[in-house]
Amino acid sequence: MHAQQGAIVLFSRNFDDYPVYEEELASFQASVNDLKAGKLPSQVSGEERIDPYRQAGFRLTSPGMETNTLSKDSLLFTDGEVYVQSCAEELEGLTGIRFSRTEAAKGGITVEFETNTPVRLLVGYFNSSDDQWLQMPTLDENTHTDDRGGLSPILRKGIKASFYPSVNVHAFLYEAGSHALNLGKGAFAVLGVIAADQELKERDVSPFSESSRSLDWLYDSERKKGALSH
Repeated sequence: MHAQQGAIVLFSRNFDDYPVYEEELASFQASVNDLKAGKLPSQVSGEERIDPYRQAGFRLTSPGMETNTLSKDSLLFTDGEVYVQSCAEELEGLTGIRFSRTEAAKGGITVEFETNTPVRLLVGYFNSSDDQWLQMPTLDENTHTDDRGGLSPILRKGIKASFYPSVNVHAFLYEAGSHALNLGKGAFAVLGVIAADQELKERDVSPFSESSRSLDWLYDSERKKGALSH
């Protein structure tokens, strides 16, 4: 008798969950219909727009290096096939500098460039303790990054590279003139040269957890209350 009652109660509890699933299914179907009609949910359409950094003019004077446009599927180095899988909106379309990853990893490289105006050089540090990658120095080891304002990243995980560690982006301030950047042994990326007079907001970039890329809103019953944008 007790066993039978227990079975009936268990079935009853599962049955009580059906309205929840039905509501999620109804929300999902409604969201799909809205997408077909060209409507976006408020979770996506209400996000703050992020503009790219303003590119600054510069002249690359290092032999054996080249400039490149940063975008999805672009290469970060002249060797090694390190592709950009995704990048922060701020970085899209910037002109970076490519060099040999192998050479930088084995002995370090020097990036030489000239500018007519103050700029910030965007340097990418790979999030790995492996000695092939340049490690972010402490103040006791090297004050160069702190002197030029680059000790803290402005974009954490600003770039996701295919099959490689994510990249934190630091900004080094340089006055007008000729400069040589040598950060020591280890591979890093030069992602762009931007105007120094623009505001740089620090933020975490999480391409695969941001609401615009999450599908949770498809099942959200709040969409019925909240409004969709046309």
